[in-house]
Amino acid sequence: MTAIVFAVLFVGCAGKDGAPGATGPQGATGNANVTSNIFTVNSAGWIDNGHGIYYNTEPDNQIENASVDNISVYVSTDQITWFDIPSPGLMINGVNIAALNYGYSTSSVTFNEDSAIAPAPSNTLFFKVVAIPPVIMKRHPNTNWKNAAEVAQLPEVKAVLNNKQ
Repeated sequence: MTAIVFAVLFVGCAGKDGAPGATGPQGATGNANVTSNIFTVNSAGWIDNGHGIYYNTEPDNQIENASVDNISVYVSTDQITWFDIPSPGLMINGVNIAALNYGYSTSSVTFNEDSAIAPAPSNTLFFKVVAIPPVIMKRHPNTNWKNAAEVAQLPEVKAVLNNKQ
């Protein structure tokens, strides 16, 4: 008896599909697993070793644990406008961004300015390290991944750069 009721309810009651429902709301702007972290470096945080200034970050598990083929780094004074590193001809707080570079290891990110005559920046600088997974790279096969300015134009990276996280 139970089998007959079950069959009637789930098979016999099937009819034509109704009209499609209304389109749901737009989802949040995503970044498709592009991860980032902001490092805040105030003037006193820089170390002068006589050959330039540098700053070592704390380990970054968010980026360290990412499945990453590309790392791009950007610098800002206000967390609104981000400049790719290096940016030829750009000076921020007395630091020539063309000479600023970064190194990434499994435990930390090091930012340094190679000019021995450059003073530490007078204001706080924000560095955003952006980790871009292989799936994004495959989605944009014609991107020059060594050009951070070009990478910054990708919608997934723009979403991260416009985010203060």
